[in-house]
Amino acid sequence: MNFYFGKITSMKIAVAQLKTIKGDLNASIQSHLKLIDLASKAEADAVFFPELSLTGYESALAREIVLSVNDPRLSVFQTASELQTNYCIGLSYPYCCGHLHHYDDI
Repeated sequence: MNFYFGKITSMKIAVAQLKTIKGDLNASIQSHLKLIDLASKAEADAVFFPELSLTGYESALAREIVLSVNDPRLSVFQTASELQTNYCIGLSYPYCCGHLHHYDDI
């Protein structure tokens, strides 16, 4: 990012597309991290993934792929952001709150 008197004057944004591996959240997380690394090496300031890119639209697996808001597997994205000096990463995942399922963005 370029700053001019404390204001951002330009921002390079990467948009990523990947194939989700049905039912394999850990493999999906690794795929995301590889694309985050590629975007960072291309000097992007932020990278954004499609809706539900972590799990895909798998209604048959909905109960198994739902995550809690504090799921420790999601912490790798915070770490990746901090390693790139607060790099912006946008992705979404399904989560459960009580008996309701929601979609969240991080």
